[in-house]
Amino acid sequence: MNTMPLTVVLTFFIPAIVSFVISYRQAQRKGYIFHNTWVWASPERRESMDENVKNNAYRISKNVFFLLGVMFVLFAIHFATFINAFKYASWSVIAIVIAYAIVSSAKDAKDNG
Repeated sequence: MNTMPLTVVLTFFIPAIVSFVISYRQAQRKGYIFHNTWVWASPERRESMDENVKNNAYRISKNVFFLLGVMFVLFAIHFATFINAFKYASWSVIAIVIAYAIVSSAKDAKDNG
């Protein structure tokens, strides 16, 4: 029995689970905020951030990690079944994630000054 496809599928399912867990925690407003507004802010700036800025950063981070989880699941399904529609769908999700991150960051930068 060839274990290579199972290994490849698990290689994609593990980051999918991690992405979904991070997305869930971001939705609950718990844990580290994986957003540029928070990552690059000084400790003083983090303390002075209002709840609206934090909620917006959590929301964007939640959406990005959820889409990344979907992408990993689609790649895993593609490598398990070799149906090209899943490969194309996962590449489409990558394009959506990139576009969403750019648009939301630009909107966030415009709103925050």
